[in-house]
Amino acid sequence: MKIHLRARPLKQAGKDRKPDQSLFLDYSPPLILPGGKKKRWQSLGLYLYSKPRNPHERQHNREVKDLAEKIRRDKETEVLYGRFSAQASQKALLVDFLRKEAATRKPQTERQWSYMINHIELCGIGGIPLKDLDIHACVHFRNYLLKLKRKGKLSDNTSCNYMRYFRTGLRAAFRTELVKENLVDRFDPLSPGKTDRVFLTMQELRLLARTPIRSKVRKIGLFSAMTGLRYSDIKALKWEHVRDEEDGCYLVYRQVKKSKPVRKPINREARELLGERGRGPVFPEIICPSSANEASQKWLQRAGIEKPGFTFHSFRHTFATSMLAVTGNIKAVQEALDHDDIRTTQIYAKVLQETVRKAVDEMQFDLGAGSA
Repeated sequence: MKIHLRARPLKQAGKDRKPDQSLFLDYSPPLILPGGKKKRWQSLGLYLYSKPRNPHERQHNREVKDLAEKIRRDKETEVLYGRFSAQASQKALLVDFLRKEAATRKPQTERQWSYMINHIELCGIGGIPLKDLDIHACVHFRNYLLKLKRKGKLSDNTSCNYMRYFRTGLRAAFRTELVKENLVDRFDPLSPGKTDRVFLTMQELRLLARTPIRSKVRKIGLFSAMTGLRYSDIKALKWEHVRDEEDGCYLVYRQVKKSKPVRKPINREARELLGERGRGPVFPEIICPSSANEASQKWLQRAGIEKPGFTFHSFRHTFATSMLAVTGNIKAVQEALDHDDIRTTQIYAKVLQETVRKAVDEMQFDLGAGSA
């Protein structure tokens, strides 16, 4: 919820000079009142001179603007918490504030915020009252994310996004005067490194498939590698989305990340992996994302495969690079991965080129041909 301070012109009546602008609050999105009615704006009963002519009028404008801005900040906090700022600043916890902020975001972004908030609680700073929040707590969360990133439990992009959401929340808390200082200025964000796409070659994937592991990650990992589905879509997949048709099997579902309908063909091996048709979720006992990342790494270690930075999402990268290697058709890969921008898909082509370059450099023929 954003509340903006705006002005609209007034009609002048009579010869006496009077303020000719009326100030009002603009709610974006509209405020939902009891009964479902929408409130888009609210008059403040405060007025300005659009073109002040003397010190008296300029002083009048300064005082009115200061008062209007204070009303705007208090109203923003009141809407956010359902109570006035004085009460909120005394009782609000960091985790409660972030949850309120998350609720104002789009559905997909709200989910990402909720994951970030889970980590806020896990690292132990969620229960801190906003009035007591300091730079030490912020740096502690930053170091916590870096530690998870080093251990491979969070990807580079995910850790950077969580820190970005956290800093956005801190700015909102400062803007509504729930924290005393702008803490964002006192510590650095996380910077994404080089965008690498960690993946398995077809030989490595076959070796992994033959390596036993007592974990639910085996089935969903292989399914992701054979279909390119994200973890979120695998988790949401139901049997009603699996369509066995004359020309093969299709997954017909609504993508979680972009909330758009998808009709994706899958091959015979992927369909056989699912087993006999059932009801409800296709993967009813799916493990959480962090556990999937950790189990994937253990599985690779057991198979003797070294892939630093490998996460569950790397199975999707494996599908992309395998399909590109087989077809050489970048547009087909873009369609299969449902990328909006082909430049995202082209990263996989660059990764394959680097892999080929490395393989060529490591080839040793030892033919003794010399320069003859």
